This record gives sequence, structure tokens and C-alpha cells, in this order.
Amino acid sequence: MTAHTRRIKKSRVTLMSALCLTGALYLTGALCSELYALSVKPMSLSALTKRAPLIVYGRVISQEVTQRPRPQGRPWIFTLSVVEVQECWRAQAACPKQLIVSQIGGSLTSSTASEPPLTLAIPGLPTLRLGDEAGLFLTPKLDPPPSALPMFVIVGGAQGARVAQEGDALTDLRQEVLTLTTEEDPTAGSIAPKP
Repeated sequence: MTAHTRRIKKSRVTLMSALCLTGALYLTGALCSELYALSVKPMSLSALTKRAPLIVYGRVISQEVTQRPRPQGRPWIFTLSVVEVQECWRAQAACPKQLIVSQIGGSLTSSTASEPPLTLAIPGLPTLRLGDEAGLFLTPKLDPPPSALPMFVIVGGAQGARVAQEGDALTDLRQEVLTLTTEEDPTAGSIAPKP
């Protein structure tokens, strides 16, 4: 077999692979009525701090997954995480002892065992888990449902939720936030312990 013949066979295989991949992607698109993606603009710590009226270090103590119907298509699924505030790194108002973080996404079990769970996961959005300790850059949720606790959303997608790894209390992040907050408002200057 000559080199020219091998190149022709190789280009045919490459072309067939490309056609198969294109067909598979088309079929996937036809079968999936809705696909979601999220692009989040990279933000510096300074930008996150400026956009977040509340920055806390807290622990997720409970979670509830709920859904909100939509006029067309599948319902939106939300995870509501109750966070016990350990430290308040920045607060433009009184720092709550507990708060709710509302996040798009989660998994709802179906009422019948034969149906799979209804799941919504959007890459680029943070996922808090029960027991997580995290530094959270928060802003109040617009039009929150009635709740005994204040409700917030995370600023900047996954960038605004810094989950602590085992043995790490995010001390460096805390110090950087304190420094940035003090530069912005010289009267701020201290971190409030657990309220």
C-alpha cells in the first residue's frame, strides 16, 4: 500500500468519524428539548466584594429542593440551603444568624418509583451540600417567596461560593475580604463573630 493510498483511507476514516459525531450531536439535540449552559464573567475578589452587600462564613445545616412551574417546558428546580452564619465578613445591614441561599438546580425524587428523579444542573453555578462550610458572597433575592429567614443568591456564580476544604477555615480569604472592605470603608475594619 502506497503512502498516497494510506492518506486517502485515513481521510475517509476521519470524514466518517466526523459525520458520525455530527449525527450523534444532532440526535442528542433532537431528543433533548431543553439544554442549559451558563457563561460567567471572571470576577476579581475586589469585584465580588463590591457587588456583595453581605459576605459570610457559614455552614449549610439543612436543604430543601423545590420547583417553580414555567408556562412552557419543564419546571425550574431550586435548592434552598439554610446557612448558619459563623462569621459576618461584611454586612451593610444587621448580619443574620441564619439565612437561606437560593440556587437554581437540584434533584427532585418522583412520586412513583418507576420514574427517574427530575434533575436540573447548570455548569458554572455553585452547588452547596449539606454540611459544607463556605465563604459566601451574597445579594438579596429579588421577589423571594414568604420565609421566616432572609433569602439571598450567590454573586458571580461559582466564584461567589468558596467551600472550605477539610481543616481550612478560609483564613486567607477572610483576611483579603477584610482588607478590601476596610479600603472601601475605613470605618468597617473588623469581622463580626457569630451573631
